[in-house]
Amino acid sequence: MGTYVHGLFGDDVLRAAFVRAARARAGLTPATAFVAYTAEREARIDRLAAHVRAALDIDALLGSASRA
Repeated sequence: MGTYVHGLFGDDVLRAAFVRAARARAGLTPATAFVAYTAEREARIDRLAAHVRAALDIDALLGSASRA
């Protein structure tokens, strides 16, 4: 079941609509801001990739892998 719903709330538009509907149903005030999860996730992945590129000799690793 966990793999079936994994990522369900990863879509910014769907998550915002769900939160709006849930808050309205619960009688709460509308949310004033939403996090751009997709953009934040991509930025974190890009930062990780930059750290990996800076720490490793990617060309040497790729050359070694192609000879294996």
